[in-house]
Amino acid sequence: MELILPEKKLNLTQLRIGHTRLTHGHSMNKEEKIICASCEVALTVKHLLIKCRQTKTVKNICNIPKFLSQSLGQDETAIKNMTSFLKEINIENILY
Repeated sequence: MELILPEKKLNLTQLRIGHTRLTHGHSMNKEEKIICASCEVALTVKHLLIKCRQTKTVKNICNIPKFLSQSLGQDETAIKNMTSFLKEINIENILY
């Protein structure tokens, strides 16, 4: 099994509970919710990982399943795929 860095574990944990700095930071800063530029809806974990049209191609390339519970699974393949997806869409370092 491949070693998973602590910051990647933190990203996956935050995604699993549905709260990240990217999707919920506005609450702490008393700002407006972040809106997805391409879909014009509130940015949530579910939207980002499952519903967003802008990341559809990358989701397919990284083999991200269409269901949130599967895409954030505990198995090594799901973890590897999600880590690759977050890196490809350039948000792996802004979630926490």
